Amino acid sequence: MKTFAPLLSLLLMFGLASCVTPPATPTFPFQVEVLQSGLFEKPAHESLLPASGTAAGVVGEHGSIRFLKTTSNLKAEPGATFGFRYQLKDVPGGSISGLEMRVIHPPMTGPSGKTETVSIAEVAGHNGQAEIIYIIDEPFEMLPGNWTLQLLYQGQVVVSRDFYLR
Repeated sequence: MKTFAPLLSLLLMFGLASCVTPPATPTFPFQVEVLQSGLFEKPAHESLLPASGTAAGVVGEHGSIRFLKTTSNLKAEPGATFGFRYQLKDVPGGSISGLEMRVIHPPMTGPSGKTETVSIAEVAGHNGQAEIIYIIDEPFEMLPGNWTLQLLYQGQVVVSRDFYLR
């Protein structure tokens, strides 16, 4: 029996190894390219829209926004505007639904009194450039720690960028 033990061990190892498959990499019906990531200039004009999925209770819409510098380390201060600019390409029919921005942040207690660590809002999906940015406007948003900004499609992470606020 001892002569078969090593052979049996090898067969079990290879048999079990062949049953284990790596997780599939998600595929998306469009292409995405990150163009810039880091610090942006705070937009001069921003329209605030209600967003129940966010700790702040609102999201901002803005026009053109100027990129200042590549960084992942910045100060948690009023007006700090950080994130990434990306470009969607080959979007079927020119536009697509199911895109969201997700911000994973330190525990934040917004105006509702509820403490959150994740904020989610829908974003428009069309061929062209767009940004996923966070603007620190309120004292309750000035939170040092790790922040992650993501673009999601149907709940799957398409792009993710990490920032450290000090």
